[in-house]
Amino acid sequence: MVETFAGLIHEQNRAGIMVTHDLRMTKYVDKIIHMIDGKVSRVLSDPKQIEILARTSNFELAESQMESDKLEAFFKAPVRQVDGVYTLANMGD
Repeated sequence: MVETFAGLIHEQNRAGIMVTHDLRMTKYVDKIIHMIDGKVSRVLSDPKQIEILARTSNFELAESQMESDKLEAFFKAPVRQVDGVYTLANMGD
C-alpha cells in the first residue's frame, strides 16, 4: 500500500506526508523530519542517508556515513571511523 501511494505521489509530482514510528518506511520518502517530544530533532534529505536509515533504522549510522562521505570528498581518499575517530583508510594498513 505504501509503495503504491509513494509511486503515485512521485508520478504525479505531488507532495505527501507520512507519519510513522517504523524507520523501514523511510525507503519511500525523499526527506525525513525526525521529531522528539513535538520538536524537530533533525532533518535528512540526502538519498544515501535515507537509504542507510531505511536499511538499519539507525539515525547515528546514517549521519556518520554522511560525515565519512564529506571527508572522503575533501581528502579524495577513503576514510574509516573507529570509536568516533576518522582516519584515512590506507594509513597504517
